Amino acid sequence: MDKLEFAALKRGGSTVDIGGTQVHLRRLTLAERMEVLKLIVRETDETREVRVASAQKTCTYLVLHCVVDEVGKRLFTDDDENIVLEMDGQFVDELADEIMCQNGLSKRAQDNAIKNSEPSPS
Repeated sequence: MDKLEFAALKRGGSTVDIGGTQVHLRRLTLAERMEVLKLIVRETDETREVRVASAQKTCTYLVLHCVVDEVGKRLFTDDDENIVLEMDGQFVDELADEIMCQNGLSKRAQDNAIKNSEPSPS
């Protein structure tokens, strides 16, 4: 396998239940994760108004890039931001939380990683 074949390896994905709806997700690329981390850092470093706007941008970005159809093709394009902004807020929050967890970007993902790395009691 050469480096281009290695780089083209398919990212993992999953199907999750969010509020009774089955949603297909894919994991972020490294470049996409870096974009999300920039948004998160901005969230914590700025005023409350910027944090709220940045949190909305983070959730929107995650939905746009990670929700896929049954064959793994993105459901939304980058131009579909307004569609996501009109979706049910709680649904988007739960979806973004699940995406962040699957990409190791949430407190829940960190807690699971720690729990799974602890030795089993003998």
